[in-house]
Amino acid sequence: MTQNTDIKKQADQSLASVDPEVAKLLAQAAENQAKEEVSGIPFMSLKGKKFTLGDVKLGTSLDVVILADVIDHSYYDRPYNPDEITPPACFAIGKDINELAPHEDSPTPISDSCKGCPHNEFGSAANGKGKLCRNGRRILVAPVSSDGSVNLDDLAIINMAPTSLKTYSRYAKSLATVRKLPSWSVVTNLSFDPDEDWPVLFPTYIGVAPGAVINAIAQRLEEFNEVVAVPYDTSGYVALDKEAAAASDKKKSKMS
Repeated sequence: MTQNTDIKKQADQSLASVDPEVAKLLAQAAENQAKEEVSGIPFMSLKGKKFTLGDVKLGTSLDVVILADVIDHSYYDRPYNPDEITPPACFAIGKDINELAPHEDSPTPISDSCKGCPHNEFGSAANGKGKLCRNGRRILVAPVSSDGSVNLDDLAIINMAPTSLKTYSRYAKSLATVRKLPSWSVVTNLSFDPDEDWPVLFPTYIGVAPGAVINAIAQRLEEFNEVVAVPYDTSGYVALDKEAAAASDKKKSKMS
């Protein structure tokens, strides 16, 4: 105990002697580092209609608190390959669908804005119905244990496919208009639509979260909204030539 106290005193003395400008630099560096570490929150897999986080299989039903959500548009210029996951060529993340535009980290932006982008138009797929751009939505979730406790330091991001958007939108609107509550103040059960062959999320209201949890979440809403909007890691992107990209678009759209 004495040694730890001495170390703390030495640290306090050292910081007290730091120049004001350097102190500002330390504070800014700490803030930036905190954001970088927080952005490492993992994405949860829905493959096979099962919730999986890393190597941990969580089953087909999950009680969570939805802390934040955001629109996610992503365009991939090559077919999906489970053995070689590649980042999107162009992506946009935001709250307002009318203001969505390619993120600055997009390797090959297709348009200046999602609105009016040729890849974001119905009919851009070869079958004449779908879009080349994947219109999804992300939600940031915290797990709820069997005793009702919520761990706000054990978070995950779920990237919902376009097929889940209607059910999620109806649920979120019902919470807001009927119960007069935001999603982050209630416990939600996430399961899968049994009538669909692919993972279509089915959210169900369980009850209001504990007051202490709501208070804690309210203090961190800005943080949670930043976390869910973390950009894709595009460092591994390798550009395709225009001819290869066009051939890939044609192949993908036929399968959509």
